[in-house]
Amino acid sequence: MKQLGIKHYRLSLSWTRIIPDGSRDSPVNPEGVKFYRDLLEGLTTAGIQPMVTLFHWDLPQVLQDKYGGFNSSEVVDDFVYYADVVFRELGQYVKYWITFNEPLVTCTLGFYEGWFPPGWRSGAAGMYRCGHHHLLAHAKAVQLYRQMYRSTQHGKLSMAAAGMWAIPFNASSVEDQKAAERAMIFKWGWFWDPVVFGNYAQEMLDQFPPNLLPRFTPEEQQLLMRSVDYLGINVYTSRYIAAGSAADMPWVESESNATGHPLGQDSDVPWLKVTPEALSGVLRWHTDRYGRIEIRVTENGCPVPGESTKPIPEALEDDFKVDFYNGYLNELCRAVSEYGVDVRGYYAWSLMDNFEWLDGYRPRFGIVYVEYESLERYPKRSALWLAKHFFRSVTGQDAESHESVEL
Repeated sequence: MKQLGIKHYRLSLSWTRIIPDGSRDSPVNPEGVKFYRDLLEGLTTAGIQPMVTLFHWDLPQVLQDKYGGFNSSEVVDDFVYYADVVFRELGQYVKYWITFNEPLVTCTLGFYEGWFPPGWRSGAAGMYRCGHHHLLAHAKAVQLYRQMYRSTQHGKLSMAAAGMWAIPFNASSVEDQKAAERAMIFKWGWFWDPVVFGNYAQEMLDQFPPNLLPRFTPEEQQLLMRSVDYLGINVYTSRYIAAGSAADMPWVESESNATGHPLGQDSDVPWLKVTPEALSGVLRWHTDRYGRIEIRVTENGCPVPGESTKPIPEALEDDFKVDFYNGYLNELCRAVSEYGVDVRGYYAWSLMDNFEWLDGYRPRFGIVYVEYESLERYPKRSALWLAKHFFRSVTGQDAESHESVEL
């Protein structure tokens, strides 16, 4: 990272590495704490500012077995205990925190569709109960930090929310326009409205009765309101949205519009179509809804089609990914210069090829190629392009060489 000139790095902690039993008041693992302290000290020494995510989908299995994980309110206090340990032991190194990564994914794919861990199909009630507990755990962890640690550590906290840019299926259809806005509210607003305004969007409250979408008490609403210092946004792609009548998700998603026009180029995963306007669209929408609040793009990137089957020299010439970043970053700059969006940071997903959840090691999102047998790492053309244009003082041969680097 230092060789490439990277100045900011987002990383995630493993809950069980720090608290093996997961639950509140259980013992802390000093070796786990030391592992992360050494890492954070190393980043700081190298002049790289860490952004730390507390939870990136790896709930301790013991908590899932004990009470159903995010299906139960028990998870709230266990998460706050874990957060307290991390703030106390590691907070001196961290200025930017993310409590939860993409709770929409955990709750929709894990509790509604059931093909993502924990594999439950609990309908809208299970999905929104999961989200409700994420929100309360976030708000209580932020309250703890602000009361106990902010005066000395001076950190900022948020979540990393995920969603898509919703485009009306038929641009001239008022109903499709309304459906697209509804999709944005139900995906992005599901988590942002409570932590900015203190409650779910009225559209969601009108759509779902309390037995499906839990209600916050007045005290919880006060706790939630303004419990973020910035908005962390993970955005990759778009969908065309048509009006629909399904009770749980009242819209229909499509990869082509009413005239048959497709969204964009395929990547190496079926859900990600290359649509650069997604980034500017999502940024503008957030500014319209939440005001000129500080924004950090906490994930954006793509895997090159077929890269995992290519020989290494060919895989390193990832012009497809360079074009992706060029297009999306141009849209980011346009959102800032033309619309006044307050973007303070951008994090490419990802630094290195890695384990991509249910897709395993096949799709390679990294700007650095990892040879999984030897673990040698090689910067791809996308890494060199980003280094040249966005990272600091990487020039000459350093910005043109694919030679293996120590990262």
